[in-house]
Amino acid sequence: HVPLDEFYENLHKLVMLLRDPNSDYYSPDTRIVFITPPAVGDRMIEDVAGRNGYAPDRKNSVTKLYADAVKKVARKHDLPVVDIWTAIEDLVHGSASTDSPDCKTESNVAENDVPTEEASVSPFEGYEKYLLDGLHLNRSGNELLFKLIVSEIEKA
Repeated sequence: HVPLDEFYENLHKLVMLLRDPNSDYYSPDTRIVFITPPAVGDRMIEDVAGRNGYAPDRKNSVTKLYADAVKKVARKHDLPVVDIWTAIEDLVHGSASTDSPDCKTESNVAENDVPTEEASVSPFEGYEKYLLDGLHLNRSGNELLFKLIVSEIEKA
């Protein structure tokens, strides 16, 4: 894993490669859209890791820090961001899962993507609706991401 501060700096450098007139890659007309990492289903990852004989190496609380870093860099450069982390959290928990102002952003989820009673009794807390193994998006997760990306592009 890339340490959080290095991750933040790398994102900033990527933007500057395209935005700095002194860069060999300067491209002022290139549109940039940041995408946060998706939420992580901790119990799903623990289950998959346990069945495959390795220790879980991801936590949703840590992933949120990386999602926040993406949003911070996007704000710093006045760039749009697709916040799939918050969208999944909102759908799984029914509202923002933290009091952070970053999680109060509109996720633009489809009306039919609402938490269900079925999700609340799941041993995986509802994350299985959007995640294949607790980390990677499944078909529904990818469809959600697609909708969010299209929504962001249509705003431009």
